[in-house]
Amino acid sequence: MPVGAILTFAVGGYGVAGLWWGLTVGLIAVLVVSLVQLLYVNWEKEVANAKHRVSEGEVFARDVLRRVSIGEWPVWSGEEDNNTV
Repeated sequence: MPVGAILTFAVGGYGVAGLWWGLTVGLIAVLVVSLVQLLYVNWEKEVANAKHRVSEGEVFARDVLRRVSIGEWPVWSGEEDNNTV
C-alpha cells in the first residue's frame, strides 16, 4: 500500500494508475517471497510431519468412535435441546 500511495500522490501524481502499479509491485513482492520460501522447504521432512499428523488423527478418530459406541460420549441428535422461547 505505501508504494501505491507514493505513486498516487507523491511521485509524479500518477493518480489511480499509480495505485494500481503499487498493488502490482506488492503482489510481485509477495510472489518472490513465496517462491523463495518454496525453494527452501525440506519436502521429505514435511511429508514425514504430514504422515505423523494423519496417524495421530486416525488414533483420535478410533478413540472417539470407541467412546461413542460404549456410550461414554453422547452423540447430539438435536432432540435434547427443547429450550424454545
